[in-house]
Amino acid sequence: QAQQFGCAPDYNAYSLKRNPTPQVPPLTRFAGGHVHLKFPEAKPLELVDAIKALDVLIGLPSVILDTGTLRKRFYGVAGAHRPTVYGGVEYRTPSNFWLESDNYKRWIFEQTIKAIENREELVAANIAHSVESVINNNSITQAGALIKLLKIDMP
Repeated sequence: QAQQFGCAPDYNAYSLKRNPTPQVPPLTRFAGGHVHLKFPEAKPLELVDAIKALDVLIGLPSVILDTGTLRKRFYGVAGAHRPTVYGGVEYRTPSNFWLESDNYKRWIFEQTIKAIENREELVAANIAHSVESVINNNSITQAGALIKLLKIDMP
């Protein structure tokens, strides 16, 4: 069991399908910095919209802020999420880079609140600017341009 990767399946907010379980090389481990949200009354598509909004405000900046590249080849694609038993969703795209400082932790919290409050606008921006592709291709140049265009706060 210690060798098991991806203890439970996660899903893609864009395809609405299960993400494949990554095949990680032996003796390789990663730590996620997943963000948990509770929406007890939310419908499934509202949770998906929250994930897409988080991709704009956290996923895009993470392309620049998270300097680790190995994890990104296997795990943490755009829109990665898992519904929870407590009536919410777990956003699984970011690594644990943001746990290294109080400034990053505060930024994640603030970006999460903004994502929830501005879901509709952020989902429209996400689709219009192909945020999924920028995150999945780890395109630092495109991420930087979108962060500037969309005036996304950085820590």
